[in-house]
Order: sequence, then C-alpha cells, then structure tokens
Amino acid sequence: DAFEDWLRDMRSADRDSVSATPAPLPPTAHRDRPGQPGNDASAGPAGQDGPMLMVLPFRAAPAPVPRICSDMLSETLVEHFLQRRWLRLHAVARPATGAENAAIGAARPGSSDYCLSGTIRFSAGSDVLHAELVDVRDDRILWAQHFTVPPPTASDQPQSLPPDLLAQLVNTVEARIDRAEQLRACAGTAAKPTPMALIMRGRWHLYRATTADARIAEALFADAVARQPDSAQALIHLAQARAWSIWSERQDDAAIRDLRRLACRAIAADHEDYRGHLLCGVADTWRRQTAAALISLERAIALASSAMMPQAQLGSTLYLAGRPDEAQVALDAAVRLSPHDSQLFWVRGQLAMTALMRDDVAMAVGQADAALAARAGYWFAHVIKINALARSENGSAAREALSALMTGKPSFDAGCIDWVPFVDPAWNAYLKQGLALAAAAGNEVAADTAGPGAPPRRPALRRPPARHQPSRRQPAILHR
Repeated sequence: DAFEDWLRDMRSADRDSVSATPAPLPPTAHRDRPGQPGNDASAGPAGQDGPMLMVLPFRAAPAPVPRICSDMLSETLVEHFLQRRWLRLHAVARPATGAENAAIGAARPGSSDYCLSGTIRFSAGSDVLHAELVDVRDDRILWAQHFTVPPPTASDQPQSLPPDLLAQLVNTVEARIDRAEQLRACAGTAAKPTPMALIMRGRWHLYRATTADARIAEALFADAVARQPDSAQALIHLAQARAWSIWSERQDDAAIRDLRRLACRAIAADHEDYRGHLLCGVADTWRRQTAAALISLERAIALASSAMMPQAQLGSTLYLAGRPDEAQVALDAAVRLSPHDSQLFWVRGQLAMTALMRDDVAMAVGQADAALAARAGYWFAHVIKINALARSENGSAAREALSALMTGKPSFDAGCIDWVPFVDPAWNAYLKQGLALAAAAGNEVAADTAGPGAPPRRPALRRPPARHQPSRRQPAILHR
C-alpha cells in the first residue's frame, strides 16, 4: 500500500509538472534554453555548468535471474561518471521494482539533458546488458549497444560489470555526450555564448587537428578563461590546446614550463579532476622529469581509473624513459579501457614505438599501420614504420613508407625527431638513422636527415639499452 501511494504521488506530480510546461521547443530552439550551451544565461558556478546526466537503474529480467546486480551496476556507473568532472549527475532515488516509468518521467527537459538506462538478461550462460543513451532535450536515442558479460569465476556472487567492460561503457557514453554537446554548441546562435559553449566549440575545432583549427580552439578557450578565471574546465582546455601547439610546433622549454603552470592552476581550481594531473604529467614528461611525471600520472589514474588517457600517457612516459616492457602493459590497458576512442591512433603509435624498441618488427609495422589508418598524417607512426622496415632488410617497402611520409606530411624534417623527449637522446639518433637507411635504399638521401654527400652505407648500429627494471614505486596500473 505504501508503495502504491508513493507511485500514485509520483505520477500525479509528473502530470502536474507536464501540464504546467510549455509545448516542447523545436530541436533548433533547445539551444536557447537557460543553462544550455549556446545561450546567454548565467552559466552557474565555475566548472559546474556542464551537461546533466541521469543514470537510471538497469532493469533486470525476472527469470532466469542475471548474475549482474542492477543496483550494484548503477552505483558503480555513478561513481565512475562522477570522476568525469565536466559532467553533472542527476540525483535519482532508487526506484522500487515496477517504478522505473516514474523515474523515466522525471528525466524531461528542465531536469536532465541525457538519460542512460538499460536492461540485463541471462542468455546462453552469459549476462547480456543492453545500454541506451537518450538526448532528453531532442528526444532522440544517441547510442545503444549490447554487451555480453563473460561468466564470473564465482557464479553465486552478485557482481557489477568487469572493470574493462565497465570502462568501455563509461568512456563510450562520455564520448557520445561530448560529441553531441560540441555539435549543439557549434549550432548556437546566441550573441554571448556561455563559457561551456565556448569550450565545446573549441573542442570541436581542436579535434580537427589542423593548425588553423587549433588556433581557433585556443582563442575560444582563452575567452572562457577570461570570463571564468577560476573554472577548472576552462583552464584544462586551454592547457590542452597549448599542449597540442607545443607538440605540433616543437616549442621550447619555456612553453612547456608555462603549460605546467597552467595545469597547476587547473589542479588548484579542482584537485579532483584527473585531467589537471594528467597535463602536469605530460609537461614533466616533455621536460624529461620522469619521476615527477609518474607521480602526477599515478594521481590521475587514482582519480579516474577507467579513463583511457592517463594510462596511455603513462605508457608514453615509460618508453620515453627507456622502459618499453612496462610501457606496453600500460598502453595495452589503455586500449582495453576505450577500444573505439577517437585518440586511439596516438596509442597505436606509442605501441608501435615500444615494439620497435623491443625489435618486434611485425608488431611495430602493424601498430603503425593501424595508427595511420585513423590519422594518415601522423608523422611519428610513419617514422616508426620506416625504421622497422629499413632494419628488417625490406628496402623497397621502407622506401615506399618514406615516400608516404613525405607525401602525407610535406613539412616533415629531422627537427621533428629531435624534439621527441627521449631521456636517452640515442633513441632520437636511432630513428633518424632508420630514415637514412630507407633513403639510401632508394638512392634519395634527404639533406636534413642523412647529411650531404653520397648515400651512407648501412651503419653498424648499436641500439641504446632499454632499462626494463621497474622503479621502486611502480605505476598504479602495474598492480591492477
């Protein structure tokens, strides 16, 4: 009786609120709703004006009973989404069985922007989870997918999703919301967009990965910082744009120091946002301060264990320090956490370098090809592939790879390789020598790579030693 009274009250409240709500706006008008990207309303507290996500309890089939505990799964999802600090989570009281419709009715324009829900059923010895993400403002399904959960080792115990599968779900939902917010912000027509709208427009430009778009993105992020100087979101995105410019333009140590100071400002604004610590780790890696970088990256991983980029950057830092075996562990973990990530091309390139350092030619070429399939102009993957082929006595393939590099990246020169922050500079020389070998195989020696004069004979190279011994304080990923 108590439950029926509660459900009746919930439905009555929903009817009252719907009757008092104006007719739904067309999709193009939703962007002018107060509190949404593209409007001129107050954005709210600094760093707290992101989109609102409601996570509903997943409905479990009555029979046969799934092994996954619906309540446990929902609680775990909420915990992981709270680690993504640009998202806001809608507080939902856990509804009793049969009351899901009342909760779904609460997720309407004015309360939540996105709603994640799903079902769990047991089939053919495994649990099958169906997840669905809805854009509440436009009343459309953004994404839906089935996940098959392998049987647990202790089948009589309730469980949530396995960590990697849970991470894939969280990262996919975040990416879909991110993309939707970018497009909505770019379609905005307000004369004075909110700081979050500026950030989303900037993200759209930054992911186009061109110099012109990167400059537009940095200007948009700088405008957001000017409007909200203490916003962690604005500071983080400005630092990300600066990092992109430092890498692409091979800027000096002073620029990297400025990046680190900006990342520290972001940490001061929100010390629980993993991205500030990640950016500190990036800056320290580029300055060849491996110990400091590992501390920052461990902190980033602790704050967001399901996020892909901290694990990937950990792998990058480790191989740059001459520790490719440990690096591969972290990079493989990054791939498992987000196997469809838009930045996976970069992770593939890092895996290719770890393979090259371990003399695994087949893996180096395979990972480089995977990176180039997603980003044809990624010069670092080109360089790794050329080196692997040139040192495997495959001169014709190395020559073709070198030609592909110069076609896809006409601005490439040896200075790109010199900038790569290996702790041991012998690795930079090693990569340049690989290009010289490929050029010699085609009798096409580039002056800035192999030097003037006749093509050099194949040098008797001694690869710099890779230090495989783990540090006393190993990165967190190695203990997982």
